[in-house]
Amino acid sequence: MNINIFKFLPIFAASAVVNASETSPAVGDIVRMGQQSYMIVFDFNSYPKYEEFQRNVQIMKATDATMKSLKEQIKKETDAQIKKSLELKLKQIDGEFQANDKTMVGGYNFSSNRQYVVLFLKTNICVPISPEEYSSYTFKDGTKINPLEIVTKSGKHFYRKSTVEGFKANDEFQRALQYSMKTRNEIASLRKQLETSTDVNELAKISEKIASYEKALKESEDAMKEKYEMGSGQYMIEIEKSKLLLLLTPEELAKLEAERTLKKQEKN
Repeated sequence: MNINIFKFLPIFAASAVVNASETSPAVGDIVRMGQQSYMIVFDFNSYPKYEEFQRNVQIMKATDATMKSLKEQIKKETDAQIKKSLELKLKQIDGEFQANDKTMVGGYNFSSNRQYVVLFLKTNICVPISPEEYSSYTFKDGTKINPLEIVTKSGKHFYRKSTVEGFKANDEFQRALQYSMKTRNEIASLRKQLETSTDVNELAKISEKIASYEKALKESEDAMKEKYEMGSGQYMIEIEKSKLLLLLTPEELAKLEAERTLKKQEKN
């Protein structure tokens, strides 16, 4: 079974079709993005819930990858006994996968054979605090720390420094993060080319590109850190509110629209 796990999609198109006041659409509502239509199937109203969902999805992805690897091994294996052992292992893992899939359907209206996107609504930007700051609830500059704004993750403590709210604001923030990640990957790729290339002219061009990317990255991240009060060090992103959207087939969309039209007519 191949999993069509959701991908993070820019949300500006979705916010444009809700309304100008950014009223949050509810579960069951249909949201259009370009030529595609989606139905909201689940609300994530806390970071732990969203993190749990993410963790479960990653487990399913890993399980799916293991099953694909086993299938390839079974195809190539010529020893009957080893092949049988691999087939039994595959059957066991597939059973676990199917059980997890049913749990995800019940918990999040999420099925591994469908496609989804996530609509971000509220993001908290958290900065690390030291053990001393945590124990005294006071920053180094003497400012008091609100205990309710402290987040603990993997034994480390963070403070919710700023919050990004609304469709458009979160889209802009996600784009900035994606640009940073993409640019860093480009720089890493170019550095690998530097290690393997022996052409002097090519090395000069690569070095020039790296310098250009690094300058653009610094400017972008400096602006982002200033705008979102991220500080100059590390930070953690906490997705407090988001929505899971199911990609609808044309047939599903037509059926839903027909049902809603019928209900309106019955009311009238």
